[in-house]
Amino acid sequence: RIADETLQLIEAKRRLERQSRELEEAARQLRAANEALRRVDALKDAFLAQVSHELRTPMTSIRSFAEILGDMEEVDSETAKRFLGIIRDESQRLTRLLDEILDLSFLESGRVSFHIAPVRLADVVDRALGATEGLLTAAGVEVTRDPEGAEVTVETDFDRVAQVAINLISNAVKYGRSANPGIRIAIRETEEAAHLEVSDRGPGIAADKREEVFQKFSRLGEANLAGSAGLGLPIAREIMRNLGGDLIVMPNAPGAVFRVVLPKRARACGRACGGGGGMTAFRVRIAGTEVTVDRVSGLALAADPTRIEEVHDIVGPVGWIAPPAPVRLCLERAFDGSR
Repeated sequence: RIADETLQLIEAKRRLERQSRELEEAARQLRAANEALRRVDALKDAFLAQVSHELRTPMTSIRSFAEILGDMEEVDSETAKRFLGIIRDESQRLTRLLDEILDLSFLESGRVSFHIAPVRLADVVDRALGATEGLLTAAGVEVTRDPEGAEVTVETDFDRVAQVAINLISNAVKYGRSANPGIRIAIRETEEAAHLEVSDRGPGIAADKREEVFQKFSRLGEANLAGSAGLGLPIAREIMRNLGGDLIVMPNAPGAVFRVVLPKRARACGRACGGGGGMTAFRVRIAGTEVTVDRVSGLALAADPTRIEEVHDIVGPVGWIAPPAPVRLCLERAFDGSR
């Protein structure tokens, strides 16, 4: 009897120890989730503060010059034209900023549509150089195009990739300052992907800044150098990641070298989600103990793997569904938010 009671006590002790470990693990996970929420909250506050600052500057100029015009009893035509020009320019700047914020928001949430078709990357470069011709000429920048890769073709969204290329060329002009300013554009390909590189002869980007430049409102150089809100590179990277590729800063290179990575073929989602020329972006989040993306083979989406996240605890974003099941799956569809 004593032996039985001893065994029962030992078993009870083991259960208590196991429950204690489980409670400690649950507490650890809760602390981690709370810390993640605090970080998100801090990022949100910083983002809103920066947005407020960026919006306030053009709005202050518009209001100030409008008030000056309203208070002046007599205004000569030259002064009126100059003030109205400032108001117009600041209004356009404000519109661009709002457009960029909305564009980035849609891209980050996956609520964006792409038009996928065969694209010759040399044509993308032609478009980008045409759009930045005035900027290049005014800055006296020499442009060198590597002849290799002239016929490289991928399946992607022409306009969106051109938008990325225009941003990279503009940044190279603005920030790649040197005694002999120049830009080199090269197209390369591997078996699975194509690379579009834009490099300049400027001072380059320090190793500890290579990811920072993709943060919202980050500038490559002096804060007021180009009057930019610092959203161009974050938008460009989100575009490429939505297209199944990426945008990276190359290490150990003279000057700044940005590489656009494009998959040669459009991801299956472009056909499964409507086919034709449009692609509806999806975000897929899979959660559950020891669940791997490969095991979810029944997905009709056959999704782009870059749009799939494997997690073990869903703590966000708000609106994602987390039913109590071994595998938790949520699809958020572009535009209408249906799941």
